[in-house]
Amino acid sequence: MKRQLRSFVIDGITFEPCQWLDSISQGMRWYAEISHRTGGTWAEQHSPQFRTKSECNQYAQDVARFNAETQT
Repeated sequence: MKRQLRSFVIDGITFEPCQWLDSISQGMRWYAEISHRTGGTWAEQHSPQFRTKSECNQYAQDVARFNAETQT
């Protein structure tokens, strides 16, 4: 039986399990839930996608670093 993937949050960024067939067939397991200016969220196929939790963690660190640099 396949293990069910669950959502998780790193540094305020929610990562959801991929459900779009093209993402899954490319080996992607999670995508970052990101918002656009109007407050809605981008669809999975238009969001950053990742194969491992390590890649998700690196993305969250990069976003945090970028936000820190642009606020100074």
